[in-house]
Amino acid sequence: MHEVTSFRFNDADPLIRLGRLGEADRLLRECQQVFEDHRDVTRLARVLSTRATLEDALGHREAAADFERTALRLRYARPEPRDIAISHHNLATHLWRADADRGEQRAHRLAAALICQLTGMAHDLAGTQRALAAEMREDGGAGALPAAVAEVVRVAEQTDGVRLGELIAALEPDPRVVEDALAQILRAAADLPPEEDAGIAGHLERWEPVIAAIAAARHGDQEAAAELVQFLDEIAQELDWAVLAGVLRRIVGGERDDRLLDGLDPVDSAIVRETLSRIGRGDPQRP
Repeated sequence: MHEVTSFRFNDADPLIRLGRLGEADRLLRECQQVFEDHRDVTRLARVLSTRATLEDALGHREAAADFERTALRLRYARPEPRDIAISHHNLATHLWRADADRGEQRAHRLAAALICQLTGMAHDLAGTQRALAAEMREDGGAGALPAAVAEVVRVAEQTDGVRLGELIAALEPDPRVVEDALAQILRAAADLPPEEDAGIAGHLERWEPVIAAIAAARHGDQEAAAELVQFLDEIAQELDWAVLAGVLRRIVGGERDDRLLDGLDPVDSAIVRETLSRIGRGDPQRP
């Protein structure tokens, strides 16, 4: 049963992106029960993180954050830095979209960035800094950023099960190096240019094949649809594009609501707007 469930769990993301949310919910609940019975903490964390994705697709922002908090707690029980960084990043995004406490939200964003910086995950770090820069611009300075590692740790560890201080110490024992890493992250985010200068056109050009494939898939091109499934699964594993992958899946599944843009940074927003424009908001749903 456990092995079969592990394979069945892989159907959850495709069901969500196809808009079959009820089926996804039933599958995830069944998987959660099996993994709980077998005390499989690693797979249980993945299920709960996927349930957060499902709740976000349903528009339940606070529930999404709650599921990701639980997933994060479980990931600290079996610490793997990249998985933990992803959950911190995802939780920060869910909190942002829920318009939750900015202190908690920023602490988790910076926790993800610190882990990425200290482990050399440059690509993932770039995505986290991009999200942080967009949030700072949108806040207009209203959301104060912790300037010391101790403050990031203190706020992040208010989430049950988070042992960020221990993890950081294991990754880098020298506190001065860690403080320098945080300072670099904050400077890099502050120095990132606004939307007008951030190369939006360049990103749109690079994403043009994907946008075209989504439009083709929505108009019945099965080959394009099959290629999209594989591509979106791949980019969903990257911090830089994970949120965008989820939104594009929802578009492929038929969503057109303006809420798709909630919480997106400028680059992701531009890509989603162009995709929706290409499909046509008034375009009838076609198989």
